[in-house]
Amino acid sequence: MEHLETTDSRASSAESNILEDTLPVGALSLKGILFCWFTQQKIVGGKDGSSFVFCEGAKGRLQKYWLKGEKAGTSEVMAVLPGYPDNVRANERGEFWVAIHSRATIYSYINSKDPQLRLFLLKLPIPVKLRSLLHGGQLRAIIVKCSPEGKLLQILEDGEGKVVIAVSEVEERDGKLWMGSVLMPFIAVYQLE
Repeated sequence: MEHLETTDSRASSAESNILEDTLPVGALSLKGILFCWFTQQKIVGGKDGSSFVFCEGAKGRLQKYWLKGEKAGTSEVMAVLPGYPDNVRANERGEFWVAIHSRATIYSYINSKDPQLRLFLLKLPIPVKLRSLLHGGQLRAIIVKCSPEGKLLQILEDGEGKVVIAVSEVEERDGKLWMGSVLMPFIAVYQLE
């Protein structure tokens, strides 16, 4: 499927249409997997191996795809998030940490509903920091921890962006959260209690 390659970090609306037009109606899960692959989103397996989880960035939610059991071959919304997720990682307990690069705003909502407008705006020579401001106001960091069932367990936010901004990755290791961003020249570390 080389014709779907893109130089942008997000799949364009044309690529999304190709996915919808070339895959059978029941292949939502395959569409989701391919979308994650093309947009470089993480696919994270559940602790028991019965499912995997991935981000739906434009819709601001986590999606769960079932591999085993009664729901095998189906997907469902696992959690609706307070912004637009970039990536998800699982910790040793099977909980999920989600890096959210911006809060939901009217501007970002309109962009998520109109792929042609979004594509047009992405082609404009707007600096990344200004684009982030349009999408979520002040640059900030938002990290959410979800249970395996999708319940929001914890929300950490640097609301003023004094230490961390536009988090794109988060990983829990040895009682600490390690955070990265395409806008920060360093990795931030947060001590969990």
